[in-house]
Amino acid sequence: MLSSTEVTLSGSYIGASSSPAELGFYWGTSSNSLTNKLTVSSVTATGTDSGTFEAHLSNLVPGKSYVFQAFARVSGTGTYSSDEQVFYAGTPTVFYDTQMTTPLWTAYPLDSSHMGSLSRPSGWSYNPNIDEKYQVRVTDGSYSNSTYSRGHMCPNGSRNGNATMQAQTFYVTNQVPQIQPIIQASAETKSPVILQVSKGARNYANQTLLRYMAEGAVEYAKELGWEHPQIVLHLDHGDSFELCKSCVDMGFSSVMIDGSSLPYEDNIALTKKVVEYAHKYDVTVEAELGVLAGVEDEVASEESHYTKPEEVIDFATRTGCDSLAISIGTSHGAYKFKPEQCTRDPKTGRLVPPPLAFDVLHGSSSVP
Repeated sequence: MLSSTEVTLSGSYIGASSSPAELGFYWGTSSNSLTNKLTVSSVTATGTDSGTFEAHLSNLVPGKSYVFQAFARVSGTGTYSSDEQVFYAGTPTVFYDTQMTTPLWTAYPLDSSHMGSLSRPSGWSYNPNIDEKYQVRVTDGSYSNSTYSRGHMCPNGSRNGNATMQAQTFYVTNQVPQIQPIIQASAETKSPVILQVSKGARNYANQTLLRYMAEGAVEYAKELGWEHPQIVLHLDHGDSFELCKSCVDMGFSSVMIDGSSLPYEDNIALTKKVVEYAHKYDVTVEAELGVLAGVEDEVASEESHYTKPEEVIDFATRTGCDSLAISIGTSHGAYKFKPEQCTRDPKTGRLVPPPLAFDVLHGSSSVP
């Protein structure tokens, strides 16, 4: 992002059987008007079946919202599109994830004229410039006097010199949940908590900060009266021995080694190596056997290979893993439904995925 009137868009693809014939972005001022097409010519390969690409868009109108959708056209298989993202060219400028209903980042200028002594507003409200269907389900004042802790992306104190600008810091598109309410609830109910991070989240958040965040959560729970807090830090979908070892060395309580994409014997060898190292430090290990179609962080598969029951005992015995994620569902992580699985909304013309049935142990299900 360069300013509120121009933006650099980034996209990526993974699992392509061949290099995409065309990459780019659809964009417009709403999800129903993605009529503009921006094709990119430069692609950075990150693997034999993956890559990243960028495009620059300028002359955006301040105060307007724009919806973007990355696409990749692969010869012989069709065109694939990402989830929609929203860019609000306001103050603060917001790049918003419509699936997670949370801002990915905000940007805003700051000088003394923006700061003052206006009283803090009492509640949160929708951002009128972004479609409400993309926003967290709240109404004005619904967070007032609650123990739920929101983290301002653009702080109230950076905009309390102007009532209009200050009000924008209390749009739900300018907040993300924080760890305090989780610890408060766990201390009150004496319920165990797993703080889970992926490889990507660890790289982004910094491993040292994550370690002390978890330790701080334990101390905070003690302050709240929980004498022996049961709070652990877990690595999800570790993809190498080196990553798991690093997490063990940094004080993680447990790690997951996901060798499910490897041949059976290679998965056993990798998992056993992680187990032998982790158990020296009383760190538990989760393994995975079988693969579900979908994408989660940096783990992706186009096809499902269900766990074979006859292999479970052999795998667990030979590796010594403490828990095992098995593949018995229909989809996993960021799963893209096929058009024939969806119904079309008669009002908007959009394809609507089928309802999810929460009756599987690993992965979501598209089976009603």
